[in-house]
Amino acid sequence: MSRDITAGVSSAISDTQVRPALLWYGEFTSGNAYLWTGLGDLSWNSITWSGAGTLLGISNIEESSEIKAAGINVTLSGVPSSLISLALGDVRQGYECAVYMAFFDMNNAIISDPVLVFEGRLDTASIVE
Repeated sequence: MSRDITAGVSSAISDTQVRPALLWYGEFTSGNAYLWTGLGDLSWNSITWSGAGTLLGISNIEESSEIKAAGINVTLSGVPSSLISLALGDVRQGYECAVYMAFFDMNNAIISDPVLVFEGRLDTASIVE
C-alpha cells in the first residue's frame, strides 16, 4: 500500500536520531480506546491518547500485493483483574481498529501527520495469565 507522508515525517525518518511511537485505536461497545507506546497523555487529532509504554505490544504488520487477510496482534500487559471482564465483554468482532506510526521532533512534539500503517477490524480477545 502506498502512503502519502508529510515532509516533516520524511525528514524525521531520515534524521540521525529517530523518535518513533505507535498509536493504537480500537472501537469497543463501551467507547473507543486510544493508546500509544509512550508514557503520559499525548494529544493528536483532537484526541487524547493514553500512554501504555512497554505494556502495549503490537506484532509485525505484514503487507502483501496479494489479496488476502493479514492481521496483527495487539497485547496489553499488566491489566488489573477488575478490567479483564470489561475488556472481554466489550470486544466485538468487526469493530474498527487502526495503528499509526508517529514521530517526534527535538522538543518531543508530534510531527504532522502520523502515518496509518494498519487499518482493520477487531476479531477476538483472549487472556493469558
